[in-house]
Amino acid sequence: VDNRVINERIKKVAAYRSEEGNFTEAIDRAHAEMNSSLESVMRDIVTEYSSDKASDSDESNGTGTEGGGK
Repeated sequence: VDNRVINERIKKVAAYRSEEGNFTEAIDRAHAEMNSSLESVMRDIVTEYSSDKASDSDESNGTGTEGGGK
């Protein structure tokens, strides 16, 4: 193995590492975006569920607006 072959291998490894780093960054960004989207959907569901439970509680104890007493 001569010096030229060694230098070619070094270049290929450097290119691979650079490409691998870019790919890893892209995957990490995609995961962060998905996690952020998932978190916002989960928060919306919790908020909706909490408001539904509060409405149900108000209706069952007579303080709600639908069918409740005075």
